[in-house]
Amino acid sequence: MNRRDAMPQHLCVIHMMRAGGHAVANWLEKNWPRPVQVVNDALHSMMDRVWQPQLDLAGDVLINVEDRTIAETQRRIGDVTNWHYILVLRDPFNLFASRDAYGAACQLPRIGPEPVDCWREHARNAMAWNASPPKDGTLILFNQWFRSPVYRLHLAQHFKLKDARSSRFPDAGLNDVPRRGLGSSFDQLGYDGKAQQMPVLDRWKTQKPEWYAEQFDEDVCLLARFLFDSGIDKILGPVDDLVRAKTCHG
Repeated sequence: MNRRDAMPQHLCVIHMMRAGGHAVANWLEKNWPRPVQVVNDALHSMMDRVWQPQLDLAGDVLINVEDRTIAETQRRIGDVTNWHYILVLRDPFNLFASRDAYGAACQLPRIGPEPVDCWREHARNAMAWNASPPKDGTLILFNQWFRSPVYRLHLAQHFKLKDARSSRFPDAGLNDVPRRGLGSSFDQLGYDGKAQQMPVLDRWKTQKPEWYAEQFDEDVCLLARFLFDSGIDKILGPVDDLVRAKTCHG
């Protein structure tokens, strides 16, 4: 998490579908110190066109972009304004279990080479941002954001959110289930108002290790191990073993 002197006015949240990006964007919006214009899924169904926003760029702007690589996002919106990019990354096990549960309503493949490669690109950038935080970027690891008040407070201070420097930081929106993201893959809007009670870090349990091993390679497992802590060890270990065995016999 890099520290900057000036608070960004134009924010672009980059995330994969079901990665928690809507929850983070909603939290930023609810705690933002001024009115902010919000655009959901800015590049939705735009094919390869450059984004032409209908926005007042003199004010604060918060957009999100789903299932696009960072490179593509920057190419297609980078000339609009000086964006501050926020990469929201969820571990691949909970992410792809949630995408699979999302079912036919998901407009891009739930799993397969395209989404897995998108996660890989996000994760590699996350590694680079951890090592050398860019001036125009902030990494948010969704697992930590969801479970750690200290992590969220550090982010609140980083972005100079409302009351972030006092003991009264409200954490507004934390328990919302944002309607922009059509709710949870498993519970829809059933936990709205009590989102912290959702088992979002245990969604991996809905699939067997063999299912993940069919989708992931050693690179994905290695990135997951570096970026996420012991919270995913129970699934990462068995999947890692299966992926290594698949590689050896391939």
